[in-house]
Amino acid sequence: HDGAQQRLVGVGLVLGMARARCSLPALDAADADLHRAIDDLRDVAHGIHPVELSDEGLAAALETLADRATVPVRLAALPEDRMAPAVETAAYVLVDESLRLATERGCPLTVVARRSGDVLDVEVRDDGAPSAEAVLAELVDVADRISVLDGRLEAREDGGVVVIRAALPCA
Repeated sequence: HDGAQQRLVGVGLVLGMARARCSLPALDAADADLHRAIDDLRDVAHGIHPVELSDEGLAAALETLADRATVPVRLAALPEDRMAPAVETAAYVLVDESLRLATERGCPLTVVARRSGDVLDVEVRDDGAPSAEAVLAELVDVADRISVLDGRLEAREDGGVVVIRAALPCA
């Protein structure tokens, strides 16, 4: 990501110098495309493994994810302490994938993540999911990631809302 971004920024500098020497609509369009490509690259890199998750932990990464979301995301509770990277990553991926699904439907999410002893409990309430079974079918890869950590992923329906819950051992 960093190397590709640096090359794109370098191209942007050259393009900027060319635009300063002559004004052509094609150069303006190329500059706009270049900036979109840089933004897309940042989004892709962020989606793979966000910097906030590594540097600041799960709470910061989920706050950033919620800030960038195109549907409302309510973060009702977040853990203050750090956990093992694999646990934080699994919890983040659960919320990120749930958000992706909710965004496709244009529905809000509520996220609660609390550490209780040696377990991180993550609950995602999806107001627009078709059913608990459908959500679990979409989250097979997330379930695999969680099971590798000896965790559990389940979903249930609660008054028209699908509640996805993961229990991740922290010890």
